[in-house]
Amino acid sequence: MRGRGLAAACVAVPLLIGNLGWMERNLAWFGVTSDGRDGLALSTREVFDRMTPEEHRAAWLWWPRGPGAGLARKILPAEAWRRHDWDAADGFYAEGQVIQPGRIVADLMAEGFDRTGAEAQVKIVVARRILGEWRDYLATMPVLFWRGLWFDEFIALGLPLLLWMLWRAARAGDWHRLVVLSPGLWPMVVYPAISLNIPRYQYTAVMAMALAAGPAWQLWREGRDENVSILANA
Repeated sequence: MRGRGLAAACVAVPLLIGNLGWMERNLAWFGVTSDGRDGLALSTREVFDRMTPEEHRAAWLWWPRGPGAGLARKILPAEAWRRHDWDAADGFYAEGQVIQPGRIVADLMAEGFDRTGAEAQVKIVVARRILGEWRDYLATMPVLFWRGLWFDEFIALGLPLLLWMLWRAARAGDWHRLVVLSPGLWPMVVYPAISLNIPRYQYTAVMAMALAAGPAWQLWREGRDENVSILANA
């Protein structure tokens, strides 16, 4: 038991120190714990709530890395995929990062806010929009989750193993393993909810999947050896 606790601490403590250290750095340099991009992140997520049905279907094909975008261009009409293009002047990225926040800030300044105050209000305005269109927000969660999955070539193996090991740990009350592996689910669940969830946001999940793969392989080997032994003694 002590060994498991030490192993969990060896993973959890460096992660905690790294994150708290970065927050302290931001506070010392800029006076805030984050870089103030929360409004932009929410804005870039919210614009996908207004995808047309054709754009929504195109996203499933466009976002996988590799041939995805090329296939979308080849088999779908331009209006289905055009706004998914990073460089489109009226695309989702430009709308979420520049156009919509700029429009919100301009409207708030017209109401009497100074620029700093208006920029701080962007996240509140966008959050209210999300609450007002919550059905569209929930409908786009699966495809945003899908977008982030393409950070790892072995996701088809790694994610099921991670979920399996978490399930086993929960059933056994093995909180040490839960502490070590659960952070791998955090980016997969949170980033589709609050951002555009590009694949690099999910890199922190790789370690959890790698840690799950080792014991999962060992359990499989032990199960196979046990079956072989049963057959040999039959």
